[in-house]
Amino acid sequence: MEPQLIESLDNLINGYRLDLELQSKSHRTINSYVNSVRYLSPMMEELGLDFISIEVVGLQRLLSRIKQTGVKHSRIGNLFSGFNSFIDFLQFTKRRIDNPVPPFRKRYLQRYKGSIQKVPRLTPTLQQMREIIYSSNTEMEKAIHLLLAKTGIRRMSLLALKVSDIDLVKKTIRLSDEAKVSSLILPIDFETVNQIENWLHERQFETNLSEEALFVNSRGTALAKNMLATIVREAGIRVGIHDSDAPRDAIDRRFSPHCYRHFMTTMMRRNGCPERIIAYLRGDAEKSIRDHYDHVDFQEVDHHYNAHIWRLN
Repeated sequence: MEPQLIESLDNLINGYRLDLELQSKSHRTINSYVNSVRYLSPMMEELGLDFISIEVVGLQRLLSRIKQTGVKHSRIGNLFSGFNSFIDFLQFTKRRIDNPVPPFRKRYLQRYKGSIQKVPRLTPTLQQMREIIYSSNTEMEKAIHLLLAKTGIRRMSLLALKVSDIDLVKKTIRLSDEAKVSSLILPIDFETVNQIENWLHERQFETNLSEEALFVNSRGTALAKNMLATIVREAGIRVGIHDSDAPRDAIDRRFSPHCYRHFMTTMMRRNGCPERIIAYLRGDAEKSIRDHYDHVDFQEVDHHYNAHIWRLN
């Protein structure tokens, strides 16, 4: 590709990134979509294709080329999600007259989900979760395991927590990141409150006062996602539920932060918590007109949460 075209593509991507930001997409979504475009660009150059003029035949050639790399079906789906978004941007900004990607995805990519037998994600038993928490090496790790297991918040939501997001008096946490959640304030129970208090007492000796992150690394700065994954993985190994030799897509043999989300949902349902309360706690999107107008009161959520949440003892 000539330098001029590279610059032209860079300008398009810069405009596309701004467009995503104006749509209030999360940083994770923006980076994923932009990275997909950059990943596909060299392949398209190799095939003599470009984003402005590509049509169905070109998309077929591109899909064949992607499959030659051996990437997983889920990765292909993610790539075409970003690709579709970018072409939609080009159409919206009058650089293209159409977007052939949606019907193409319906015809060629929909079967990826249907062709893979669904395997249930690893979900610890209550006894295993208690063992994970009791065997934690530090007060911080114990607080992390408790918070994940008792709220089911997403990994990035946990990492984005600040000390100021925790209200130990009202027993709530505020999710201040850009994760895909519809509820921003969640209840926590007395066991979680007590453990966070223990960690906050220890935390003052682990970091300086200017650090806002609730959870920190050995340097006293905000905990990163790789370190969180390590903490969770090592906990799974300790109790014998994580198989380090299993492939990354073996979700029934690998213990990850997302497993806590399944655990929380499962336990609340088994304990008789109403589905609408569980949906609120999970931050699920509204699914009906009733959900849109009939709002769940937080006091109701707090009542059901504390009535149905599992206990360590």
